[in-house]
Amino acid sequence: MGVNKHLAAAYKLEAETFIGQKVGFLDTSPLFNDLVYEFFASDETTVSQEVTATIKESTKTYLIVAQKYQKVVRQCLSDWTLQSANKLF
Repeated sequence: MGVNKHLAAAYKLEAETFIGQKVGFLDTSPLFNDLVYEFFASDETTVSQEVTATIKESTKTYLIVAQKYQKVVRQCLSDWTLQSANKLF
């Protein structure tokens, strides 16, 4: 699984750092870990959920969106926090 460059930058890591790692290796959000593992195990084809994570002593809420295509899971982890979204309206 990978992440986009913006989310990687929030962790001050290269996006490549995430490739091949176990889900939750940064230990920032147990809810995120549960969401991913439950989605992989389910018959659902899409999932979206708000998840709060603490990154470098800063707590942010992310919108997690994942979709399965032909039995392959592709996941988009958005760096656009809900807190930032609320400022737009």
